[in-house]
This record gives sequence, structure tokens and C-alpha cells, in this order.
Amino acid sequence: MKNRRWNYALAAWLAAGTFSYAWSIEPPVPNVPIASADASAKMKGADERLADKVVKALNADPSLKGARVTVLVTQGVVTLSGTAPNGAKADKIRKITAKNAKEVNSDSLRVAAG
Repeated sequence: MKNRRWNYALAAWLAAGTFSYAWSIEPPVPNVPIASADASAKMKGADERLADKVVKALNADPSLKGARVTVLVTQGVVTLSGTAPNGAKADKIRKITAKNAKEVNSDSLRVAAG
């Protein structure tokens, strides 16, 4: 009888530890891209290549995590829209884009509230 109590106590202790560990694990964050080309726009040729270049440059920078940017290129002018988590990340998005394009319009790039 005494042995059985210890088995129950051990099982309860292990179960409690397992459940508390399971609750402490954070769910994985999906790998969401930072930037994407505007899917509704019908970019072709040089505009499409420039949009791809800017999107790849922005997605290659892990420090921009949390930003959501849409890239549209019309006649060589890159237009950025979306949200950056803070002003520093918004500035970095503009700087990376300016390295890859001659003209950048970021009037629609917003900084998240908070």
C-alpha cells in the first residue's frame, strides 16, 4: 500500500512538471516576410525587377522583424506602404530602399502606435 502511494505521488509530481513545462513554451512565430510586392499592381519589366530587388533587400535584414511593408514600383519610383514597429526601423527601411532605387516615396509608411 505504501509503495502505491509513492507511485501515485511520483506520477502526480511528474505530470505537474510536464504540464507546467508545456505551458511555459511559447508557440513558434510564423516566418512572415517583412516586405512583399504589391500583388494588385501589374508591374512588368524593369519595375518588377526593381520591386523584387527592394523586397529581397528588406527581407534579408532580420533587424526589421515586425515591420510589414508593401513595395510598389511605377516607372522606376518605389512607393513604400505599411507599418514599421518604430521610427528607427522606418528610417532603416527607407535607407535600404534608397540604396536600391533612385527615387523613393515613403509617405504611406507608418510607425505603429504604442
